[in-house]
Amino acid sequence: MNTNRKRIASAAISVALVGGVIAGALALGSNMAAAEPSPTPTSTFDPASLVEFRETVDEAIEAARLLLPKLRQVQDYVWRRHLAANADRLMAATGQGDRRELAVGFVDLVGYTSRSRGMGGRELGAMVEDFESIAAEVIARHHGRVVKTVGDGVLFTAGSAIDAVEIGLALPPAWDADERPPLRVGAAYGAVLTRLGDVYSPVVNLASRLTSLARPGTVLVDRDLAEWLRGHPAYRVRPLRRVSVRGYDHLQPWLVRRRPTGDDPAAPDGYDEDAFDEDDEKPV
Repeated sequence: MNTNRKRIASAAISVALVGGVIAGALALGSNMAAAEPSPTPTSTFDPASLVEFRETVDEAIEAARLLLPKLRQVQDYVWRRHLAANADRLMAATGQGDRRELAVGFVDLVGYTSRSRGMGGRELGAMVEDFESIAAEVIARHHGRVVKTVGDGVLFTAGSAIDAVEIGLALPPAWDADERPPLRVGAAYGAVLTRLGDVYSPVVNLASRLTSLARPGTVLVDRDLAEWLRGHPAYRVRPLRRVSVRGYDHLQPWLVRRRPTGDDPAAPDGYDEDAFDEDDEKPV
């Protein structure tokens, strides 16, 4: 127990130090921006410019006075949430991990490699940062957890099949924009070993294979996850034809769509009737 407490204390100190460095850099940048003098006149001195500069500094100081207490509250809230989310992982560092039934999903950017070749470093970095930020927000909103990011993809888990499907269906429209590559999502359900924040299971590999098979803007799941959606009024789930991929000779993906309504018809997803496996299809 003492060892675990030391780990938590060490983690707390590390986070505090990093937070202090970041806050210091932000404060330094803000102060430099606020205190930077106006360009020196080349001809005559204008008293009005000095008055305007002082007013700008006063406004910056007043803004800092109002915002810093709020920033402290936000920082405290974020710290407490991260501490609560990671305490169990630190306490289990010397254990064998935790086995549980989870939905595991991947979301990745379609055509990322080819698109990245024509982008500058700053532009590419901004796109990846936006992708990870939007993915994290959508996953958290639907009670999921980001396990890790892997360049053009995000690995996540959810405690239920419904949460995983809601994440998968919400991500493509949340990310959609003309200048962005589309997303695709694959998810599977089963027994997973969680340890130190990571996940280990054949379910992880299965979700990855399903993602690679999905068409842009769609969500593919395995049979186990599809079974959890059986009879649910919000979804339409249909089996696609079996395919052979690395590690799976006869993998059958299931396409998940929102069940269309009169006011909200189904959006096109690139799958025609020939793509579905009529022999294995049954109401889901």
